[in-house]
Amino acid sequence: MSSAKIILDIKGGEAESHKLPASILISMLKNLEDLFYLIANEDQGIQFDSRLRISTETRKNYKFLCTIPQTGSYALPIEIESPNIDAELFSTPESTVEKFKNLFIDGNIKYYNKYFKTPKTRWKALNLAQSALPPIDSNYYVDILMGAKSGNSRKLQSDLKSLEKDTQASFDNIPNFSILCGYLQKIDFKGSFFELSYPPTKKTFKCYYKSDEIIDKILDFVARDKDNLIQVSGNLTIGENEEPKELSNISNVCLIDESPIIISEFEKDNKRFKFHKQIQLLPHIDDTKQLYQLEYLDLGLDIVVFTRSELEDEIKEQISLLWYEYAEEDNKNLTNDAISLKNKLHSIMKVEDL
Repeated sequence: MSSAKIILDIKGGEAESHKLPASILISMLKNLEDLFYLIANEDQGIQFDSRLRISTETRKNYKFLCTIPQTGSYALPIEIESPNIDAELFSTPESTVEKFKNLFIDGNIKYYNKYFKTPKTRWKALNLAQSALPPIDSNYYVDILMGAKSGNSRKLQSDLKSLEKDTQASFDNIPNFSILCGYLQKIDFKGSFFELSYPPTKKTFKCYYKSDEIIDKILDFVARDKDNLIQVSGNLTIGENEEPKELSNISNVCLIDESPIIISEFEKDNKRFKFHKQIQLLPHIDDTKQLYQLEYLDLGLDIVVFTRSELEDEIKEQISLLWYEYAEEDNKNLTNDAISLKNKLHSIMKVEDL
């Protein structure tokens, strides 16, 4: 394993008296953790689309742990750990830990180009890095210590701003893959597009297709019910007032599906999760008509995603995570509420090795 300890020495404002706005601390830790896991996903070949997803397996193998500052100190220690990567012939690949260190000690664009394979992922990494550090014009700053290396948040923020400015033009030209929902208003066979009304604004946007399969699906939807809510995936162009103008290169269309999800068992991480009695989960579309939502209070599930397939994957992800974090944990390490959840999990399901 490759590991390192990071010290965030927070200064300025009221930090000298051991006080810090919660918003700064929460933003710093959350965005640093997301950046670490974004690098981890890249190392594992997991593609980034529009949402950062971190699997249970990744959380097991890649550790990002914040430890409690010692008495008399306002320095915040963080421990990071990643598996060793098998060396390729004639090369020694950098660990996830080493990449993370390089991004925060040297704000050079070469690292963003080197570590992140797509412009969209590089842009995400750049935004996470900026959001993790106190703004340049705030009263707070951070000295970042990683072994023999160190960096200062004010210099890093300045460097990152320069990177953002230098690369903005190239990012602006990146097709923005998006998923939108709307109601069919018009089909133009000659122009190879159809128009949907966007529920949040009730304005229309055009969807350009290249495949007959796409329009055949639309015609099938109309034959069933012209008022069905349709979900479309493609490259989004934004118009005035940040509203959808058009989607091009349509890759998929489907109807919104709010039918119940019935689960009796599923397999994940080389284990079989079996429910003693099947459970029924009821998804629904949110008020904007853009997102699937699902709550299951018995297990504390609270899910918001774009697609039905993401919804099903996230259900399995959250249930397996609950099992690992609570059902397999010793009671002495759990609160009373956590013990109740542990007992609930054992009462409704069991887990077997495959």
